[in-house]
Amino acid sequence: MSKIHNQLKTVNGLLCLLLTIGILPVLIWHSWGVLSGVARVSLLGYAIADLALWSSAIFAVTAASGLVRAVALASKALLAALLLLCAASVITIHAGDQRREVAADRAAAAEAKRLATIAGHAKELAATSGRSVAREFLETAGSASGATSLPSPGDSPDAWMEALPAWWPGIGIIATPTLAGLFVIVLLTAVVALGGPGPGAERSTIEEEAFEEVPTRRVGFATPRRQYVNFSRRGTVPTEAPTPPAGGHPDAGVDAGGIRYEKKKNGRVEAWIPDASTARGKRYLTSFPASLSIEEQAARVRSAMARKEAA
Repeated sequence: MSKIHNQLKTVNGLLCLLLTIGILPVLIWHSWGVLSGVARVSLLGYAIADLALWSSAIFAVTAASGLVRAVALASKALLAALLLLCAASVITIHAGDQRREVAADRAAAAEAKRLATIAGHAKELAATSGRSVAREFLETAGSASGATSLPSPGDSPDAWMEALPAWWPGIGIIATPTLAGLFVIVLLTAVVALGGPGPGAERSTIEEEAFEEVPTRRVGFATPRRQYVNFSRRGTVPTEAPTPPAGGHPDAGVDAGGIRYEKKKNGRVEAWIPDASTARGKRYLTSFPASLSIEEQAARVRSAMARKEAA
């Protein structure tokens, strides 16, 4: 399923890229000639339409809610159709302008030819005053004038644009994509905010799932925790206070019971008993800050030994 989603993302990305490259330059080129001055700043509206198109394509694949995906898919289709309609209108408008220019050039050439023919026949009439020359003059003038007739509007390739509103070729091509892009962005925001999960819902769901997956008992602990907490201590083991070194601080030394005290670099003192049966040759008891008094240190050691005996 993830492979299909990745392929769908790729297809949507390529589609949006083709629409961006193939349509936006055409619209900007057309609108740049229509507008002038500060009004050309409004061409940034095409970027809003392009942003809405890309956002719709992304949400249509990656959104978690089915409603968001449906709205994004419909928005992407409508935006793509609108941009294609704008591009087709621009191409039709400029193609019609070119056809009219070509037709005007042909009509001008035909009119010049007709006038030249009329002038030639007029000279012949002035020289001969014959009826046959006059008849030929009238036929030639009529055929030349008929050749300059333009095609009917129904036969023109841009006749389909007559079904569009009169404001479409001017302001419609420029303003409609911008308004549609703003509407799509607002619509997607509303759907995500109102129909989707809240900002912290996904995180809380993940935390709940992680909490449910935590086992109630860890491997290796066969006895419940309360038996370790509420144990009954045996008689305390008398432990002499650690023998202070020559400096007067009980940071290291050996007491009368064979308990060794070793000061670490982090400022704590570690108490342990030599034990040849262990891999390190010592059995750890406890550790405490070096700032504790001798009595408190001895109490810590006695408590640790009691826990060892209870275990």
